[in-house]
Amino acid sequence: MPKQDRLRTKTSEILGAAAPYRGNEKLETAVSTESALASIQLIGPMRAAAADGSDILPRGRKTRALFAFLCLARGDRVSRSKLAGLLWDRSSEQQAKTSLRQSLAELIAIIPEQVKPLLEVDREHLRLNISLCRIDVFDLLDNRLDGPDSLFDDLPEICNERLLEDFLGLTASFDQWLLSERARLGDTLRKRLEIAIEQVNESGTGPEVQVIVTRRLVRFDPTHEVAVRNLMKALVQLDDRPQASREFERCRQALRTRLDLAPSQETTSLYESLRHVVTKRPPSAAAETFLLEPRREPGPTKEFAPASPDDSICGISSGQTFQDRPSVAVLPFVEYGTSVNETYFGDGVVEEIVSVLSTVPELLVISRISTLSYRQGLLDMKAVGEALGARYLLSGSVRRDRNRVRISAELCNAANQTVLWNERIEGTGDDLFELQDRIADRIIRSIVPHVRDAETRRALRKPPENLDAYDCFLRGLDALYRLNRPEFERAEGLFSRAAELDDSYAAPRAYKALWYSIRMDQGWSPDPTRDRNAMNELANAALERDQRDIAALAICGHVRALRLREYDSAIELFDRALTTSPNSALAWVRSSPAYSYMGDGAEARRRAEIALRLSPLDPCLFFTHCALGLAAYTSGDYDTAVAWHRRAFAGNPKFAANVRLLTASLSASGRIGEARKMAAQLLDLQNGFRVRRFCAGYAIRDNGGLDRFAAHLLTAGLPE
Repeated sequence: MPKQDRLRTKTSEILGAAAPYRGNEKLETAVSTESALASIQLIGPMRAAAADGSDILPRGRKTRALFAFLCLARGDRVSRSKLAGLLWDRSSEQQAKTSLRQSLAELIAIIPEQVKPLLEVDREHLRLNISLCRIDVFDLLDNRLDGPDSLFDDLPEICNERLLEDFLGLTASFDQWLLSERARLGDTLRKRLEIAIEQVNESGTGPEVQVIVTRRLVRFDPTHEVAVRNLMKALVQLDDRPQASREFERCRQALRTRLDLAPSQETTSLYESLRHVVTKRPPSAAAETFLLEPRREPGPTKEFAPASPDDSICGISSGQTFQDRPSVAVLPFVEYGTSVNETYFGDGVVEEIVSVLSTVPELLVISRISTLSYRQGLLDMKAVGEALGARYLLSGSVRRDRNRVRISAELCNAANQTVLWNERIEGTGDDLFELQDRIADRIIRSIVPHVRDAETRRALRKPPENLDAYDCFLRGLDALYRLNRPEFERAEGLFSRAAELDDSYAAPRAYKALWYSIRMDQGWSPDPTRDRNAMNELANAALERDQRDIAALAICGHVRALRLREYDSAIELFDRALTTSPNSALAWVRSSPAYSYMGDGAEARRRAEIALRLSPLDPCLFFTHCALGLAAYTSGDYDTAVAWHRRAFAGNPKFAANVRLLTASLSASGRIGEARKMAAQLLDLQNGFRVRRFCAGYAIRDNGGLDRFAAHLLTAGLPE
């Protein structure tokens, strides 16, 4: 057998024997073609056929989109309300439900009787039983790794363009979901290719096979420096240093054109060593020195680093989706003609721009509140970019002269401080929100030129109609989490005033609902039952006024999980928020505790880590640290929980929820003396705290977990 054939046979044996990578995906066992009731193609133009070859693809475009969504739900049940909001996001709730029923009827009608078991329908949910059909996306994930090299050339295009290629532009919400699905498919394939390299290396095969397999990952992602280094090392073993150098040059070019980055020091050092070291082919026993670098959790530099309180936790444990995106930070706009304490007008402009940019999945947008420390003085843009982890910086100014407003903005590359775009827009104070829309529209077109005009307009969030209401809301938000009692009480009045001034404004009602929740949590409520009822009424009122407002969705989801234990309803609200705004740090961090309450510490941690990456300098970072501590406590990692809750305590020692969790974590980890000291501080904050009464209303769903939490608090000496 020729040498090349032997290499390909060995490669196929190794990869063919490996179990298909599942990761965090819930994929059911692939079904054979013979036993499948239907075959569905989602890559390229959508097609669907029954086992007898008859066409079962609906004619209606939205009905096909409904069918496709159920396919990619991976066998999960999907609520009707979620589908209605996704496919008819500009219709009223009742009209959207009616349209969904019509599309569902079309889908059921076209499916032959023998294929009917494929679709499961009840009053609230829909589900596609993917164990009864073949879907090309899942076949790709299961079977492509032991195929010929030519199959891998199409993977980047499949992930970026060809998955449901005819469906972009259906609705704004569906577009956002589809773009996130494409990103998730890319992340999953990247992980599979990384694991394939590990499997090849661990098998002890020679560098020839390592080159074949590693090059597949490099073809898929030429900026993947870990893979490039491993490919270079394998080529060195084959005495092919010129080709190793060419691989470095390809990587350097890809990093520059795609990410505007230079290769890391480690990659550059390896390249430099090729010029000076005379290599000899090492024996196979020494191959371990050229193995893929240890696989760890993804981190912010595209290497792998475990997430712990002593390391960077800016990575995303479910993949590298956010690291692959260009990052942008919007700095506070300088507002001329006003005092430092009266910058609410400029802050509102920045917040609107961030809100619009956050709806574009191609971008990683740093939270507005992480940039507030850069309000004053001349700035070194390169240093600011490095501190925030932002490749692009948007800065600007607002000038007001009586009723005239002039907004100037400038987008620059932080690394080389090159101005990429600038704009000046003038108007009157009466049309401030029109100015916000115009400047946000221009910015998106500059950063993401392929975003169509119609999609850009749909991405614009409807602002409040009354500027005074906006001022009151921003002032209330500033006072909310100081947890200074007089300031806290003032926040409620400001939210109430904002709601009075603009009856259509959802956010003040959502945050007033949160205000009641915090008041109960701090032990300040004179009547918890009345406060709970008021909180629920305000949350519902916020959603009634704007079902797509990110703050309303995220905050209302949080209070429903924490106070009402309506977990499914809360998750649906979080999903809607993140579908609308994938880069909303608020939605990510508020959804994290809900998963902890349901017992899923891993998902809770993932969501809090994403929030931390998006808002690393958040003034309310103590809440994110507390969410990470709660996730660790839920997972039984009590030492890590202690470390995170200590960080949260350092950020805000008045936050009673964190003090309780720190007390329980210290007790659970066996540090009883420290736990008792923290329990005393909790009683200073809440003199009337009693363990049994508190736990009777706490949000942990599992009774066993709730009993453990109560036991940990009692062990710390808190009164029963």
